[in-house]
Amino acid sequence: MRKVVCALLLLAFAGSLAAVASADCRMHLHEKVALLGGMDDPDVFVWDSQFRLAGYQTGTYDVAKALLPHAWVIPPGTRAIVMACVPNFVHPRYRGFTDDALRILMLNGPYRGTRGWVMGQDLRRMHFR
Repeated sequence: MRKVVCALLLLAFAGSLAAVASADCRMHLHEKVALLGGMDDPDVFVWDSQFRLAGYQTGTYDVAKALLPHAWVIPPGTRAIVMACVPNFVHPRYRGFTDDALRILMLNGPYRGTRGWVMGQDLRRMHFR
């Protein structure tokens, strides 16, 4: 019985940590979003891992070139749902800010049903069904 109580307390504590971490994110869990990069290049890189996303943003040209096979180029306007968020995980090399790493599930387009990681700045809140 004591082990069960300890396990339940541990699960409650771990759940509260996840809630605190996601509270720091600009986008929220299960939020509907659309992918949109910058105005000069609206396509978005969606990565197969949050670590490759961060590595691409912080690395040199050679690092970026090695990581690109692990990304998909997604057209702007692709709809998605936020599945997870790691606040302030991405530190772009030539910018003075950090950004969230968000795991998304794409809902339309050629990558429908695919999950991947993007930066928070590449997502826009949307109201769609």
